[in-house]
Amino acid sequence: MLYIKGEIYVRNRKKMDKWFKHQLLMEDPSVRNYNPETVTFTKENLYLMLEHHQELIIKPIFGSAATAIRKVTKLDEGEYKVHFEKNTVIIKGLKWLYKYLARRKRGHSIIQACIPLAEVNGRPIDFRYIVQRKKDTADWILTGKHAKIAGSGYFVTNLSKEGSVLSVEEALEKSNIKDVNIQKVMEELDHVSMVATECLARHFEDHLLWGYDLAADKSGRVWIIEANSTPLMGGFKYLKDLSMYETINSIREFNKMNNVK
Repeated sequence: MLYIKGEIYVRNRKKMDKWFKHQLLMEDPSVRNYNPETVTFTKENLYLMLEHHQELIIKPIFGSAATAIRKVTKLDEGEYKVHFEKNTVIIKGLKWLYKYLARRKRGHSIIQACIPLAEVNGRPIDFRYIVQRKKDTADWILTGKHAKIAGSGYFVTNLSKEGSVLSVEEALEKSNIKDVNIQKVMEELDHVSMVATECLARHFEDHLLWGYDLAADKSGRVWIIEANSTPLMGGFKYLKDLSMYETINSIREFNKMNNVK
């Protein structure tokens, strides 16, 4: 019995591990190209990523705390700007940048190429998507989606950091994406959430709910920021139409009644 509990523990850890899920998604040709370049946090990887990207995101592989996320921007003459919450610091030299980030990272972390997110009134936006299925059924359903807009001074869109919520369509209509075909972008966001779910479901057959932070960049290209096995869904309460919030909770309650977490 202890061995079985150990297996369950490892499987649940993998479901929450951003790096592990990224690797699974990268192995699937139907979803691979939606993922930004991502590597584990090491000195060598930091140096290499800064050779190829102007901006990077550093974040822990577990958890959703925005306070642990750093954005690094290359400046001129060997200087780097590090943005965290509403604060920024300027660091000169790669060696000192690595030491600064290494001291402040929370556990194992990843480095991700920073997506130039579309904006609404100068504030970055991304999208929360929820895909579910009922116990003893094979059909996955896209049950919820909304846009998250970063609070003033933040680069993260977390509601706990003064973020706000709009419908996906309204956010795209108000965004700075040039010549955006809103219907096409929305269809692609829907598609990505479903094919990513099909990929992850092959590896976690018993899991019944997946959440995604998706993005559209300033050219309208769609990206997967990360996949979540236990996504926060409080943002759906702030939409004018509560039908998605009610559907999500209805399926969760159904599964709970059938002894599924």
